[in-house]
Amino acid sequence: MTAEKHSSSRTYPNDPPSGGAPRLVVRVWHRRWTFLLALAACVASGFAYWRFAKPLYTATSRLYVEEHEPRLLGDGRETSQQSDNFVYAQAEALTSRPVISEALEKLPVTTMQAFAKIKDPALYLKKRLDVQVGKKDAGIAVSFDAPTPAEATTIVKTIVDAYMDQQSRRQRSTADQMLKLLQEEKRTRDAELAEKTAEVLAFKKANPSLSLDGGGGKGNIILERLGRLAENLTAAELQAFEAHAQHTAATAASEEPGGTRYICSTVLATDKEYQDLLAELHRLELSSASLNGRGYLNSPPAHGLQIALGAAQEQVAAKEKQAVAGYLKGLEQKWQEARGKEDEIRRSLVEQQAEAADLNGKLVEYARLESEQARLEKLCEAPERQITEMRLAGGASGLNVHILEPAAARNVPTHPDPIKVLAFAASLGLLLGTGLALLRDGAHAPLRSADEIMTALGMPVLGVVPRIAGTQDSRGQSIVLEPDSEVAEAYRAISMSVFFFLPHEKAKTILITSPEPGDGKTTAASNVAIALAQAGYRTLLLDADCRRPSQHKVFELGQGLGLLEVISGACSLSQAIHPTAIPRLDVLPCGAIPPSASEVLNGRPFAELTRMLAKEYEKIVIDSPPLLPVIDARLLAGFADATVLVLRADKSTRRASTCSRDGLLSVGANVVGVVVNDVPLRGRRRYDYYYSYRLTPGDNERAGAKTIVREVRSQLALPKPVAQAGQQSQPLG
Repeated sequence: MTAEKHSSSRTYPNDPPSGGAPRLVVRVWHRRWTFLLALAACVASGFAYWRFAKPLYTATSRLYVEEHEPRLLGDGRETSQQSDNFVYAQAEALTSRPVISEALEKLPVTTMQAFAKIKDPALYLKKRLDVQVGKKDAGIAVSFDAPTPAEATTIVKTIVDAYMDQQSRRQRSTADQMLKLLQEEKRTRDAELAEKTAEVLAFKKANPSLSLDGGGGKGNIILERLGRLAENLTAAELQAFEAHAQHTAATAASEEPGGTRYICSTVLATDKEYQDLLAELHRLELSSASLNGRGYLNSPPAHGLQIALGAAQEQVAAKEKQAVAGYLKGLEQKWQEARGKEDEIRRSLVEQQAEAADLNGKLVEYARLESEQARLEKLCEAPERQITEMRLAGGASGLNVHILEPAAARNVPTHPDPIKVLAFAASLGLLLGTGLALLRDGAHAPLRSADEIMTALGMPVLGVVPRIAGTQDSRGQSIVLEPDSEVAEAYRAISMSVFFFLPHEKAKTILITSPEPGDGKTTAASNVAIALAQAGYRTLLLDADCRRPSQHKVFELGQGLGLLEVISGACSLSQAIHPTAIPRLDVLPCGAIPPSASEVLNGRPFAELTRMLAKEYEKIVIDSPPLLPVIDARLLAGFADATVLVLRADKSTRRASTCSRDGLLSVGANVVGVVVNDVPLRGRRRYDYYYSYRLTPGDNERAGAKTIVREVRSQLALPKPVAQAGQQSQPLG
């Protein structure tokens, strides 16, 4: 069975999600415990908040505001647009300071839990009161959250009552002004009509024999013209009167508290700049209230907010003043135009009357008096009709607010909502977990490709070893147990690629180490030693990992005599070296674990021992401790001709790898390259790992080794080694 089959038959806990997952998912997967802990913490916090947070109850009242008040501010726009603007203006009025101040005067603020520890109840109520206009209808919903259902209901009901009182007073004030103006106009017109009626009667008495049924021919035409001019003059006077009434009412409304804002809600309803200024003013008021409520009244941020708030108020006031002035000017211009039209028709009427006087003075005089009387009668009807309508409307109901749904709060808390709280906590946990996972992965990011390794370390990748199934002891002899596997081919390629950087005679002692425990340096050392022995070199595998020796387990030698006994003189070198079942391969195990391994490896006896072994063996492979936990590997690297750094795929981090490289270079070690170990099946492309064929059992070792060497050379893009002058390259076995 090949290593590939082993890899595909098992699932490893460190494997990233399958199916070509995006890089982000893979990075989060590598830090999944960080992600899960953050998610669990956020969900637990959300649950604790829902469980222990103070419950709030929501009371809601729905209103319908009908627009049937006297039309003082006719601006010629369509009714639907006026209605939309009117509803939004009323929604804004519900949160206005006059309404809130009046409501607070009626509420027992000092005894209510909703206003406990609140320094400015007006701003707090303005901030927490929720007023929404219906999307499908013109209804207005007013809501408030309070610690008890009774308080929520009382606050909403009081707000609605205060708004209705404000509306009632404003309507009565506007209606009283309009009624007063109409009554004055009616008295004036009645006096003129009475005077004209008396004049007609006097004329009839003075001319009892005059035929007043009109003449024929030209006289009838003149009389018809007089009649039409009289009617036109009446219409012009009515228009002038209405324009004057609109201008007078608008001027009076602009001088009342809140009248300017009421006019601007109609005039500037579609002005985006004005609406943006109001929104910014509202935001600054809420921010200032928030700082004041937290006791930062004299802080620099609060001072800055006050300056910005004053500037926004000045901008809004200037905009409203300009709009109202323009609106009043337009009404005045409309009134002047109506008066000019009235004067023009009156001049035409006078001219027509003079022409008629030449024809029949008395007859025309009577017609003139009669037309004047009819005209004055019509003028008197308009104010009287409007007065009657206003009195009827005022007698029926002076209020245009209808309560569709009274304020009421259920006994079930609306805040915090467990579903919303847990959903928000889960969403926050997902974001926080992903961010922390990416942050940790960035701080301790593993090197996940050959390009990354070469860029970070500045060293070539000597080879890539696929993931090996089984125990550590069986993995240590993978090249023997499965000689045709990809793992065996990888180790053969690694053992040969070392000689591309050093001639054979200068690469006698090869040290194999790794940054941290568990990176696979013991497995790499045993398999490289076997590959060299199979290639024809007399090889010694020296287990110098005096902290956690493992080679005696790989070759089943037992923990007897070894390196430490030879150095201490307890036994001879021949007694400590163990031959193996593999031709040309001997093993010198560690032996007894010393109390101070660094002193043993840094001593003179060990140096003499390595020189003695170099005379006896063609290749010596040293299995050393990891670099970062202890100093032993750096001491051994000083004796070795070549050092190979073993990294574990998707585990060895950039920081650990660079620290290991710098530690080796600091002692003058000759680091020839990097071996990437434990590459999963799905991650081979990242390391440019592939084989175009597999060796068959009938192929001999020499041909296989030469083929692997050629393949490694092509992958590393290295030139062929050139033999030194007077020397020949040593054969590969």
